[in-house]
Amino acid sequence: MSKSMVHNRMREGFMREGFTRRHSNPTKPLLTKLNEKVRLEFCISMIDPDKSNINGKPTFVDIPRFVVKTNEWFDGKIGVFPNVCTQAARRSIKNRVAGTRETKPILDNARPHTKMEDPEFLEAAKKDSFDIRLCFQPPNSPDINVLDLGFFASIQALQHKEPPNSIDQLVAAVQNSFDKYEPEFLNDVFLSLQQTMVEVLKVLGKNNYKSPHMSKGKLKRIDQLPICLSF
Repeated sequence: MSKSMVHNRMREGFMREGFTRRHSNPTKPLLTKLNEKVRLEFCISMIDPDKSNINGKPTFVDIPRFVVKTNEWFDGKIGVFPNVCTQAARRSIKNRVAGTRETKPILDNARPHTKMEDPEFLEAAKKDSFDIRLCFQPPNSPDINVLDLGFFASIQALQHKEPPNSIDQLVAAVQNSFDKYEPEFLNDVFLSLQQTMVEVLKVLGKNNYKSPHMSKGKLKRIDQLPICLSF
């Protein structure tokens, strides 16, 4: 029996016995000195000077923010927007006739970032008593991007429970996963973000650190899970 056949059978055996497990080995991007400087400035900008003076040590701003009108914490969910379009099919196939409207992905690259002083954005950001402001995240820093840090992975894990067979089903599954995502889990992601920013500050903007852990599940069970971290 060849080595490849032995390896395949061993792999199949592990899969049958339930020994397979998820494994990730993230590769952090290389950083320039400017990247490190911007990372530091971003993390420092997230520290609340008023709370820091009260607590006697650096404390992050409220993430997510408390909404006075609803007496609730903002869950961080604004919306999910599929990058698709509908168009008529050019030719008939077995299960679809020509002219049937079908959903297609838009393959164009994402538009450039909106400038902070963009007049259209500034006008829209003030409507309905909102005070929305742009804050660009540091480049080459997925570790301090709350979406990359945990939100996308969590949504994907939920979506994988509904394996789609078409683009329409995929869009519906992602939307459903987004709607089902609990705010308390999102708070966990924001806490992970704050933990990561503490580590970034410790190494002066570099990325040579291990991902931090704080036993959120245990703290949650004893009702001691914080909203904002002090360090």
